[in-house]
Amino acid sequence: MDRFTFETRGKLQGIEVGSGSRRGFTIVELLIAIVVIAILAAISIVAYNGIQNRANDTAVKNDLANMAKKIHLASADTGVFLRGGGTSGVGDSTSFPGFTFSPSKSSYYTGEDNLFYCTGNNSSGKNEFAIMARSKSGETYRYTSSPGISSLGKMAMTWSAVCSGITKYTYSYAYYKIGNRWWDWANN
Repeated sequence: MDRFTFETRGKLQGIEVGSGSRRGFTIVELLIAIVVIAILAAISIVAYNGIQNRANDTAVKNDLANMAKKIHLASADTGVFLRGGGTSGVGDSTSFPGFTFSPSKSSYYTGEDNLFYCTGNNSSGKNEFAIMARSKSGETYRYTSSPGISSLGKMAMTWSAVCSGITKYTYSYAYYKIGNRWWDWANN
């Protein structure tokens, strides 16, 4: 078998180079390649986090809408929304009698109590409910029985916020931060 050899000494793609042979990349070329790779990695990480946050927000909003549908169905016969387990300092706000639900738990913020439910009467005496939850992205959403879902921005979860506009209310919540656990009604 014949072997062909090509003379490359002194020439590199038509450009004359010094008499020494070129054996690798220069430090500058390596640093430029590393910087370009680091920039692409940073862009990818930021894009991934944005996608993950939107996915968590969507899961929480869907949970609120599905929970609201289930509450509406449960109250279709009586015309009164389900009562939460607790009232102003009385009762068990960790229970939700007659109701179970399976939220997308991995999408919820766990740095505070989360997924609140409140029911009672509005200022005109009409029975209403509200559900409030905070996504891992930090966005807080509130669903009310009349207008539906709304975004409250990066707001902390409070009973006064979820029960705003509702009087003589009962309430329940699903996630307990101190015990780092979901209550039984949210473990269906």
